[in-house]
Amino acid sequence: MIASTLKPLLFKSVRWINSNGFIWLAISSVLLASCSFTPKYMTPKVGSISDNQWRDNPWSQATPLDIKDKGQWWLMFNDDALNALELALEKDSPSLAIALSRYDQATAYLIQTQSQELPSVDLSESTTQNRQSHNRPLRGSNQPDYYKAYTGMIASNYELDFWGRVRSLVASAKAQAQASEADLQTEKLSLQSKVAQIYFQLRGNDKQSLVLAQSIKGYERAYALIKNRYEAGIASGVDLSRAQSQLSSAKAEIAELNIQRALYEHALAVLIGASAQSFTLQASTSADGTKPLQPYEPLKFTEDSNDYSNRSASSINLKERDLNAYLIGLKITNPPAIPTGLPSTLLQRRPDIAAAQRRTAAANERIGVAKAAFFPSFSIGASVGYQNTGGPAWMSEPNSFWSIGPAASFNLLDNGLRQAQLSIAKSALDQSGAEYRLVVLTAYQQVEDAMTKLSEFKNEINDRALAAFTANRAMQLATSRYKDGAVNYLEVITAQTTALQAERSLISLDTARLITSIDLIKALGGGWSEQELRVGQY
Repeated sequence: MIASTLKPLLFKSVRWINSNGFIWLAISSVLLASCSFTPKYMTPKVGSISDNQWRDNPWSQATPLDIKDKGQWWLMFNDDALNALELALEKDSPSLAIALSRYDQATAYLIQTQSQELPSVDLSESTTQNRQSHNRPLRGSNQPDYYKAYTGMIASNYELDFWGRVRSLVASAKAQAQASEADLQTEKLSLQSKVAQIYFQLRGNDKQSLVLAQSIKGYERAYALIKNRYEAGIASGVDLSRAQSQLSSAKAEIAELNIQRALYEHALAVLIGASAQSFTLQASTSADGTKPLQPYEPLKFTEDSNDYSNRSASSINLKERDLNAYLIGLKITNPPAIPTGLPSTLLQRRPDIAAAQRRTAAANERIGVAKAAFFPSFSIGASVGYQNTGGPAWMSEPNSFWSIGPAASFNLLDNGLRQAQLSIAKSALDQSGAEYRLVVLTAYQQVEDAMTKLSEFKNEINDRALAAFTANRAMQLATSRYKDGAVNYLEVITAQTTALQAERSLISLDTARLITSIDLIKALGGGWSEQELRVGQY
């Protein structure tokens, strides 16, 4: 009924626009796209950075590309337990849910801003019971004291964006939404990396516990031996006390490792959205070490970083063979190979760089918004409807009304408000540019740090492996000499302590290499596929 009643009224309005307003609207439409005060955006310069290499690898200037999922990069570690944790993170992590909510807010704000590019249309209706004053100015003598008022109206308003204010707002909101999307990817990559690092710290803890458990078994055998010798009058009470002290200290360290393992489990539980009370992660190795801790390639000792010039080839081969068997027994492994010599464009995939660049672009657009405020704002409004103060047929032709026309507004005095807003916008752009440069320089540092550490670890792992192996040999020799009565038990304890410390240092280095590998993956922006490496599309 409303549509059929409004049809003749709308027809009259359109006829007026056809006859009087199209020329003016056409001119306005041309002006809409003719002016914008937003400065031309330029990506902030980072500084003097090598254009063609890392310190030892190819490199080129980074320019953030479109956001894309970095894939399941943790699969290269071939660890089923880690895979399950990462999938649980994506499904239930509260931290990831927070980042996703921030992205949803930014997307909704973009839609809100884009709504200003189109006219708004409002429908209103009111029905009131009124009493007018006897002393109302210009009141007629035949007007009643009490009357009803009926009003139904459709109103529209549209801002004519002569100075690009709305366009700059939309562009700024779009850049902010893209930055929020990049933030989501950054948070996702950060949480994935944190899960993997805590997981490998926990597994390193398991290795430490295994080594300590095996040492405790040896200490218990040694204590039983010395106790028997003491009771037979062969060993002294000092030797017995030293053996007891060493055994008790090792058991205390097991308790410390158990505490630390529980804390790692609790941290993983929070990350994946599970309760610390119920979450447990089964140890991946048995007490006898029959089940390997990691399924990827065991560490192989190489003689490249050591000087064997004074030894015969046969002795070198014997030592390498024995040492490699020793390392396999300790479950020392090689982390997956990270292609650090990738093309420099791989760094463009870092989501935090993309976010920083888009925030700089958003700040640049807000300068256009601030400058547009110095000029008049123009809009065009239209309304059509019916109004009556009584009678049953209030939605009829005699009760109709309509209006259409432009409006302008210009502030003559704001006491420096707009100039201050422009200064704020310019300072915000400078801040965003500095933050972008800091993010890029930090990215360079993180990649170089991880690459340097992994490079040095290649040499250190061989030296620590040899140190642990020889310390273990020295412990065996000292124990044998003590049984023969050639040395006192202090020499045995010293050798046992040195061997245990060397083995635990080797395990700590093994864990550090895994964590650094994850740092490098994170610094490079996440995982990649063979196709990406081959085609060069990121």
